Amino acid sequence: MQTDIIRFIDDESKQECMTVAGYLYNLCSNSKHLDKYKSLLILLQALIVRLKKETQAETIVQAFIQKGIKEKQLTVFTPGKNYNHPFEYGSKLDVNFKEDTKIAAAIDNFTTDSIFTINLCRCVFMQRENLAKIIALIFFSAKINNNDTYIIPQKINVSARITKILNDITPVEFLFDTLHLSHQEAVLLTAAYRTQTIYELYNFYDDVLLQATENQITYHGNWFLIKHAKIIEKKFELPVNHIVYEEDEHYSNNISC
Repeated sequence: MQTDIIRFIDDESKQECMTVAGYLYNLCSNSKHLDKYKSLLILLQALIVRLKKETQAETIVQAFIQKGIKEKQLTVFTPGKNYNHPFEYGSKLDVNFKEDTKIAAAIDNFTTDSIFTINLCRCVFMQRENLAKIIALIFFSAKINNNDTYIIPQKINVSARITKILNDITPVEFLFDTLHLSHQEAVLLTAAYRTQTIYELYNFYDDVLLQATENQITYHGNWFLIKHAKIIEKKFELPVNHIVYEEDEHYSNNISC
């Protein structure tokens, strides 16, 4: 795949970054095994920093860790003096778990050079679905105050906000009338433009396409809305043939924790 990378998350507007976060959330909600891509973590961390969500992210991930301890998915232990944890982080950990060796082996493509990334890996190890939940809570839930005791909500309803963000066609609005685009075509064109020009998103998208079974990925719900993919491909010569739109597939953004 060839592209001309012209943008980086760090330089994007907050609105544009929220849209990319919406793409990331929907991908992680509807695809399995995305945690094997190092580019996912790079994209996620870039969004967290750009949107100043560091405290929010750390608080949410720590809440999932505490939930895992309570539900006996993680077992705290006190290591001996010569113990070396299996992660890339260069210092001793304040809290160690018996499952850490398995976690490090299972998610070996994720960088684990900080407490946050280690805890995120632990969360994904406990349950792969935790990744999408964490992304939703970081970017699409109310701001967490530092003094609050954070409790993971039973349901995370981000449907309306995600739909609004992913249906925004502002970047290609000037082409809407000129090229006689349908709204769905404009949404697809906007998404294709972003995945081809934003460095961190492009790398993740490229990893997923290259390594997916039969080089094909299904995006559900409002991810790309590719009902008219062939029309877009013909009009703009965009490489959308790898994407399958399952119109009849049930999709929900209402997540149960």
